[in-house]
Amino acid sequence: MEGTTEKGLDILLATDMVRMGLEDGFDLSVLVTNDSDFVPAVKTIQSGLKRVIHARFAPSGAALAAASDSWFDLARLRSDIPKR
Repeated sequence: MEGTTEKGLDILLATDMVRMGLEDGFDLSVLVTNDSDFVPAVKTIQSGLKRVIHARFAPSGAALAAASDSWFDLARLRSDIPKR
């Protein structure tokens, strides 16, 4: 059941990204995931002349990074994020 819920959330996020991109809801999207299932959504958003930046923990997420306009490694920011 847990995997089904996660997949449902992925679909909702991808659908919202595509809808908002095609409706001019944003010019730039920062996608924080390593899930290559988002590659088709990224390509659809880019076809509407929007940019997608992929935030990842390299080397994971290589397929999504390759499909995105640009990417950056979150591990480099880890020391700048305050701990609670």
